[in-house]
Amino acid sequence: MDFLDVFRGFREKKPSMVLRNRWTAVFGLSATFLFMLAWLGGVVHAFDTEIGMYNWGWFFHPLFHPLFYWFFLKVSFFTHVELKGDSVVVNNFFMKHTFPARMVSRVLWEGGVDIVLVDGSKWWCINLGGSLLGALAGFPTNRRCAREIEAFAEAKKRERQAGEGDRVVTSPHLNLGFLLGAALVSFVLIYLLGLVLA
Repeated sequence: MDFLDVFRGFREKKPSMVLRNRWTAVFGLSATFLFMLAWLGGVVHAFDTEIGMYNWGWFFHPLFHPLFYWFFLKVSFFTHVELKGDSVVVNNFFMKHTFPARMVSRVLWEGGVDIVLVDGSKWWCINLGGSLLGALAGFPTNRRCAREIEAFAEAKKRERQAGEGDRVVTSPHLNLGFLLGAALVSFVLIYLLGLVLA
């Protein structure tokens, strides 16, 4: 295998489609951004006072605030349904469930997107749950996502029928890379602000 074979493999990878409630995702990202600005203002104010940054603040700020961002984004942004390759991946708060698209029997969208498999089991995503606003509007996001999942599943069923080996695979979905990265960036920012404002 040479370099061109590797490049060809990346180029031929099937694209994935992410389905989520865009309004919830935008709200989560906006609220996180505003909270980051408030955090920055609080840290600058702490350095600007006579006391300065307290000793435990060096650990509190880089750990608590990224944990808050992580938690808030887990609910609003990181939870979604992904149509990837031949599979449907349901990313929930702590776990993700992967199953072949040909196992999908039908998709319900009223009150939340429920993916019903041929064995009768149901899988849902917290980001695509029901809401009062969605109900008043007729659940347009849920209907759009349900149509996408059903069309994807039908296309995969035409390619190949469901087999005996088809099953749901459950694995952790923790986004720890984001959490550790946010904590590291937070600590570095506090350190740099300490150098500048000291």
